[in-house]
Amino acid sequence: MGNQQSAPYLHVLNVAAHSPCSVAGIEPFFDFLVTANGQPVTTYQLRDLCRANVGKPIVFSVYNGIDRAAREVRITPVAGADGQGYLGAAIRAHELQDGFVRVWHVLNVVDGSPAAQAGLVSDSDFIVALEHPYTDIVELVEARPGQASLLCVYNTTTDGCRSVALTPNPNWGGPGSLGCELGTGMLHRIPPRTRAPRSFPAPVLLPTPPSTPAPASATLMPPPAVAVASIAPAPVPTPAPAPVSHTSSPASTVPPLVAVPVADRPFIAPAPAP
Repeated sequence: MGNQQSAPYLHVLNVAAHSPCSVAGIEPFFDFLVTANGQPVTTYQLRDLCRANVGKPIVFSVYNGIDRAAREVRITPVAGADGQGYLGAAIRAHELQDGFVRVWHVLNVVDGSPAAQAGLVSDSDFIVALEHPYTDIVELVEARPGQASLLCVYNTTTDGCRSVALTPNPNWGGPGSLGCELGTGMLHRIPPRTRAPRSFPAPVLLPTPPSTPAPASATLMPPPAVAVASIAPAPVPTPAPAPVSHTSSPASTVPPLVAVPVADRPFIAPAPAP
């Protein structure tokens, strides 16, 4: 997609169960709506387009940040899709730079650390979103010692997202507050899938956002789409790598991909929901 990937696209955040987006296989966090019926649209233009085409399919060009490829998807708007507008998804304008979603790569989790207790998995886990109002993992760790914070974590082995409650603890007995390292930037992108993307008949992880749209700045936000300096070196193949303070860590096995009740602290608040 070349330089066009730096343009603001419509980033899909939540997808409601059995909604038009869910039925069409739209993937939360990683899918971006590039065009609708061949034309770029804003969130407001998309809302008007959906209103005028209830019951009629709209052809979307959808770019996936993991597969780094676009596909054509037909989505048929319905009136009042579970309180999520016409498509049943929370969508906001967002820049997709360099053709991939910026994330934090979990590395070198130390046994017994807060990261390990939270179930984070070295190498295969990527933090894709943080609890509101934080957009930087270092800021979150420093601001909430001893307090659990919700993360949305994608795992390359299971090819799915899950919610993780992470509690930073500077006194856990090892280096840092998390006991792991985090890498970000070009060297820590989520690798492309080695198989075809799976379909999503129901929301991957997150609860349905409230029917009353909240400001785009509210609740959980993905990492900023700007260049971020790496906060941890790439994993070192030594028996006991030294963890860095501001990072998160995984457990030896991946927890089941089930929804975690977070009614009081939703991950993502919809921008104007189309």
